[in-house]
Amino acid sequence: MKKFIKTLLIAPVFGAIPAFVVSCSKETVEQKEEKFINLNIDSAKKIASQLGQEGEQKDLIIETARKEAKKVLETAKKESQSTKEYIEFLDSAIKELENRLSK
Repeated sequence: MKKFIKTLLIAPVFGAIPAFVVSCSKETVEQKEEKFINLNIDSAKKIASQLGQEGEQKDLIIETARKEAKKVLETAKKESQSTKEYIEFLDSAIKELENRLSK
């Protein structure tokens, strides 16, 4: 009887751990996607200012960068064989964008 009660007390904890891990990793992927999009927008802003674009032209460049970044993410998601592969793509793309922006 004691073993049964211990199992009842421990089981919900073990059931919660995988759900927590999945939600944490999902947040991480979503955060990385958001960072990728934001870095693309920052890059577009930098290019627009270098070209002397202002107002509507600058807004158009930024909006186009946002749309293109989302398309890239959708394509990468479809072509990735696993979540791990997709995360590796995100990490690599984010690193590349950060390097470009730092120059």
